[in-house]
Amino acid sequence: MKWERVKLSTLISKAVSGEWGDGEGNINVLRTTNFNNDGSINYTDVVKRDIPIKKIDQKALKVGDTIIEKSGGSPKQPVGRVVYFDNANDVFLCNNFTSGLRPYNIDPKFVFWYLFNNHLTGETLKYQNKTTGIINLQLERYLKDCQIPLPPLPIQKQIAEILDKADALRKKDLEMLKHYDALAQSLFIDMFGDPVKNEKGWETRNLGDFTNVLTDYHANGSYEILSKKVKLSKDKDYAIMVRTTDLENNNFTDVNYITEEAYFFLEKSKVFGGEIIINKIGSAGNVYLMPQLNRPVSLGMNSFLLRFKDLNTIFIYYFLKSEYGDYQIKKRVFGAVTKTITKDAVRAIPIIYPPIALQNQFDEQIKNIELQKEKVKAQIKASENLFQALLQKMFN
Repeated sequence: MKWERVKLSTLISKAVSGEWGDGEGNINVLRTTNFNNDGSINYTDVVKRDIPIKKIDQKALKVGDTIIEKSGGSPKQPVGRVVYFDNANDVFLCNNFTSGLRPYNIDPKFVFWYLFNNHLTGETLKYQNKTTGIINLQLERYLKDCQIPLPPLPIQKQIAEILDKADALRKKDLEMLKHYDALAQSLFIDMFGDPVKNEKGWETRNLGDFTNVLTDYHANGSYEILSKKVKLSKDKDYAIMVRTTDLENNNFTDVNYITEEAYFFLEKSKVFGGEIIINKIGSAGNVYLMPQLNRPVSLGMNSFLLRFKDLNTIFIYYFLKSEYGDYQIKKRVFGAVTKTITKDAVRAIPIIYPPIALQNQFDEQIKNIELQKEKVKAQIKASENLFQALLQKMFN
C-alpha cells in the first residue's frame, strides 16, 4: 500500500540546537565522536561542559530525539549521520555541530529509521555544502524537502519494531565476532601467562634473534629510482600495493595497484600472506597479520614486513598485540610530531620464547577460532543484507 508522504519539517516540533558552554563542567555534551555508524550512541567518552541552567532547560535532550550531524562528514561518508537518543538516566545536550530533532504526531523511532536510511542511501549528499574545509548540512532545507511516508501510528510502530529487531540481530552477530577475538587473547594468556610477569619462566630473547626477513619498500632502491619505476594507480592492474589502511579496515577493495613490471622490480618487498607488517611512520608500531589474498601483492611505502625462523608467526602476532607487546613497541617509537620506528628498534623488542611445539599448538587452536569467526562473518553479512533490505522495503 502507498502511504501519504508528508514534509518532515511539519512533524518536527523542535530542532534543538547544540551548545558547547564556557569550559569544563558537569553537564554531558554529545559530539559526533560519540556517534556510532549503526545509529547508536557511545556513552563511554562524553565530555562534560559548563552550561548555564537556562540553556539546559531549553536544550536538554529527551528520549526519542534523533540527533543529526550538521557539520563533519568526509569524501567517503556524507554529513547527516543520525543517532537515536535513549538515555533517561542523566542530562545530555548535543554540541554545535549537531542538532536534536524532536518529532510529534509520529513515532520517534520510525522517524529515526527514515533519516538513518536517507543517510545510508546518500540522500543527504544533495544538501551538503562546504565552507572553510568543513562539510555542512543544509538542515532546514533538508527537513523541508524530505517527504516521509506516513502510515497510521500502529503501523509506524510495527515498522520501527521490525527494524529494531533486525538491527539487534546484526549487532548480536558483531558482538559474537568480538567474543571470538577476546577468546583468542584469553587463550594466549592461558597457554603462555602474562608476558609482564612471565610467571611460567619462559626464556626471553629479542625479536631480531628470530627475524629471517625485515624489509620495506625502500629496500628496493633509492627514492629517485623507485619514483621512476613504480607508479600507483586506482585502476585494476597486476598487483596490489598493500597499505596499513587496508589492513586496519580489513578491506582490500579500494586499493592501490602497480604493474607487473613494477611488482617484479620490487623483489625485496613481495608479500605472500602470513607475514607480520608493522607501520613504521605515522601510526608507528601498529601491528598487522597479512591475510592470504591469493594474488600478487607488494608492500606499501610506510611499513616493515617480517618473516621468522624458529618462531611461530601467529604466536608472535598475539604477543605483539598484547598490552606488554604494545608497550615494548611504543617505547621504541620516537618523534614529537611524526612518529617513527626503526628496523633496529624492531629487532630489539624483547619477547618471551616458549617451546616451539607449544607455539604451534596455540597456532592450531587459533585456526579453529578463525574457522568459527568465518562462520560468524557469513552470519553478519546475511543479517546486514536482511537489515538493509528491510530498510529499503519500509521506506521505498
